[in-house]
Amino acid sequence: MMSTETPTGTPATAGTEPDHLDPGLTVPAFIRRVCERSPDRPALVFEGETWSFRRLADEIDRMQAALLGLGAGKGTRVGVLMGMRPEWVVATFAAMGIGAVAVPISTYEPAKQRHELLRQADVAILVLQDRMLRNAFLDDLLDEVPTLTSSDADPFDVGLPYLRHVIHLGSDRSAGRLLSWNDALDRAPTLPAGYVDALQREIHPTDDALIIHTSGTSGAAKGVIHGHRSIAIQFDRLPGQFTMTADDVVWGSFPLFWSAGIAWLLGASLAAGAPLVLQERFERTEALDLVERHRATFALATPLQLDEMLDALDEHPADLSSLRVLPRGRLADHLGMPDDAVFGGASLGLTETLTLAASIPWDSPVELRRTTHGRALPGTLIKIVDPETGADLPVGERGEIALKGTTLMKGYNKRFPETYLDADGYYRTGDAGHLDEDGYLHWTGRMAHLIRTNSANVSPAEVEAALYALPEIKIAAAIGAPDPDYGEVVVACVVLKDGAELLADDVRVRLRGELAGYKIPRHVLFFAEAELEMTATGKLRLENLRKLVTERLAAPAA
Repeated sequence: MMSTETPTGTPATAGTEPDHLDPGLTVPAFIRRVCERSPDRPALVFEGETWSFRRLADEIDRMQAALLGLGAGKGTRVGVLMGMRPEWVVATFAAMGIGAVAVPISTYEPAKQRHELLRQADVAILVLQDRMLRNAFLDDLLDEVPTLTSSDADPFDVGLPYLRHVIHLGSDRSAGRLLSWNDALDRAPTLPAGYVDALQREIHPTDDALIIHTSGTSGAAKGVIHGHRSIAIQFDRLPGQFTMTADDVVWGSFPLFWSAGIAWLLGASLAAGAPLVLQERFERTEALDLVERHRATFALATPLQLDEMLDALDEHPADLSSLRVLPRGRLADHLGMPDDAVFGGASLGLTETLTLAASIPWDSPVELRRTTHGRALPGTLIKIVDPETGADLPVGERGEIALKGTTLMKGYNKRFPETYLDADGYYRTGDAGHLDEDGYLHWTGRMAHLIRTNSANVSPAEVEAALYALPEIKIAAAIGAPDPDYGEVVVACVVLKDGAELLADDVRVRLRGELAGYKIPRHVLFFAEAELEMTATGKLRLENLRKLVTERLAAPAA
């Protein structure tokens, strides 16, 4: 039931009381159900090979035995460092299937940061692939922990004190505490009949299951801990939100170590019974080939990646007519997808809620999808609070979005809950918005980065959306710069696509029909992409960008 308190002056709250108390809401129960439902249907497609649901279940069973043989059990942290490939799926679900905690590690991170994440997460068993492109994951690890391959050294390392065993994919090398993928499976113990079933009966929906690291625009990555319940709930309900069915073929580029990758791509496709076409890492011409070859109907990728695919079509033609679900943008327009085609957008998602907290189905009336961010999903409570006092705000009044419920994380790894939860247990998202009288959420941007100019608030997200609509622009960011007359002025920071030409005045003129006058950037600064620093998940590091802007505006030429 949806309830929103609407009288003037009463708190704006939408959602339902948590009611997900089913003891079967665990990851192993989910996997067993989807694999037994249609065992011979394709589950994963990778490099020309198709894995059925039966094979996926069998491989997970084998890896579960291998992990148990290495001493893994309830609560053991199992790191997974791989690209988007079936072995990632096997290792991650095998860990969660025995009550251990899966810890996906970003392949984007440099070696120093990867090792820091392993240390922060107390990883005891690490499953990795030897190499990926120029990344030598195994060599980097052995440089950090050379005793892994020693047969007589104590299994204790000061730098990674919890790490005991490493399983690697890419060669047959096994030495000391380092095991090849095949050796780990071959050495797995023969488990007594019914043992794994008995073990899984002791896994509770509230047990830790997954730690996903999320990068902010400043500070260290945060380890978001999810229990089995939030994973099972999200996996099961996402196909309904997406209109995804067993008749779909899914391709996407979101890495599986992102919440959108594991939930939107992997979890949703498994729940729907739709084959997922995996691409180890995004490359635009290969992506076009995969969509064409497998007649993908459902595509999920970042706007920049979709733009890259469109730009590649001239020299690498591909038939993309099978697509029925594609994020709105230049590629969708090029394919002639109708305005009311199925697409996302009407939602609010966070790593802290394993993606969707508010949403409406992707085939809802197009006006709702374009003008709202959906409604609180069952089991989630959303309220709007004053960002300074924390007081509840009434319907229609803009403030900070706060939420709690059954899919909210169990917490941040090694962080005190008082630092991110209020006294009533609500998580303060740092996002701005309001609720309307019908319970629809309207997201307006990030609170922390709002630009206050001439007593008016400007959402950087709105300015950035208008900038990205200009076809010459590859990367855009809007920030506020101090100004003695206006408090702050809007500054657009832009990277142009290769070969594109654009002047600052051209940008401002072309934004006049898209933005209110006070939102149009006072300054438009052009940068080379190499000047910008990015987080591991592709976000601009705003603290670095602010320094560059300050220096540029202080220069005599400015």
